Amino acid sequence: MFTKENSVFVYWKDQDGKQTEETDAAVFTMPAKNAVLTAQWKTLAIVKNVANERDMPFKLGERIDFTINVINSGDAVMSNRVIVRDILPNAVIDKGSGYDVADNTAKIYATKMTAGAKVTVNAHYIVTADDIGNA
Repeated sequence: MFTKENSVFVYWKDQDGKQTEETDAAVFTMPAKNAVLTAQWKTLAIVKNVANERDMPFKLGERIDFTINVINSGDAVMSNRVIVRDILPNAVIDKGSGYDVADNTAKIYATKMTAGAKVTVNAHYIVTADDIGNA
């Protein structure tokens, strides 16, 4: 079996740019001619950072702005939408460029996630009394 860590196999591409029909990395019929084949992969990198560059801890009622960078680090276009939610209770996904927001969920569509593309999702959180002392 042909695998790549943290990636999903998409298809094979030959030196002429022709894409194979096979979508199973473990099964491939070699063409009759000599060929150089390149495996095409879908891989997402997701990086979350606090945007408020300052010393911790945050105080009660303080707003914490953060970004969630979604990067297509593979070599193929993402074929479906990418859904971004934050697991932090009461975090709010803010409107931004390159994604739509509905029901506190960012939706990035495939046409915006070509190989190497990056979309930055903006979000924020307000520090609550339950957060104090739990850092």
